[in-house]
Amino acid sequence: MPEAPPKMPSFPRGCGWALIAFGVLSLLVGLISIAAVPIVWQRSKEIWTETPATIVETFVERGEWRGSKSGYLKNKRSVAVTFTVMLRYDYEVDGKTLRGVSKCLDQPTDLEVYALAAEIMARYPPGKVIQVYRHPAKADQTRLTAKEPKQEVILDFVFTGLFTLLGLLFLWWGRGILKRRGRSRS
Repeated sequence: MPEAPPKMPSFPRGCGWALIAFGVLSLLVGLISIAAVPIVWQRSKEIWTETPATIVETFVERGEWRGSKSGYLKNKRSVAVTFTVMLRYDYEVDGKTLRGVSKCLDQPTDLEVYALAAEIMARYPPGKVIQVYRHPAKADQTRLTAKEPKQEVILDFVFTGLFTLLGLLFLWWGRGILKRRGRSRS
């Protein structure tokens, strides 16, 4: 004889209303966050002040990349040496000279070839003037672009997606509890 499917635990009707309330709140936070992302990005571009900087040194940072060569998990993991071009530069804020270090925007197409990194280093000789963006409240914090770093953009979308998804899930679950409790009373 086939077994009956397991019964879901019976939640009180109040749990359904609480889940719906949390769902609406989470959904609102998620939707407001989605609407606010472009505003935050625009504000970020406005807040970072463009400042001229003089390159002091261009250097290559050596690192390691670990992974499988063919992409299959059953292959042995390999280690590759990578080269990242870095810039060290001086800039002035209120008559005070500060020093910054940033990853160069131009990077080798193949991170494992030093010659490509050397070509990029040649394009940024010491003494060359470049534009950097500094935070007005934290003069020692700089970057080479006014755009948000990729990690911050990803976190913006993860945050908004998580709250929107939780809101929808709580609404669905609360509605299901209210439907089941409504049937059992009739």
